[in-house]
Amino acid sequence: MKPNRKNLLLAATLSLAGMAFTTPCVLAFDLSWDGFDTVASGAQGGTGTWDSNTTTNWWDGSADVVW
Repeated sequence: MKPNRKNLLLAATLSLAGMAFTTPCVLAFDLSWDGFDTVASGAQGGTGTWDSNTTTNWWDGSADVVW
């Protein structure tokens, strides 16, 4: 039995729709180094300790955060 074009098109459409709804979205945001002065608002750059998830020395546009 030979598949007809209508069924192939339907299968392809459903496959693409399934992939679109099951593909996870990736969220990303910009961080700026703020190692020198974490008291003043905004990223001032400078020296500081670069550590993992300990010090709030990265500016995300609204607050200093850990990374």
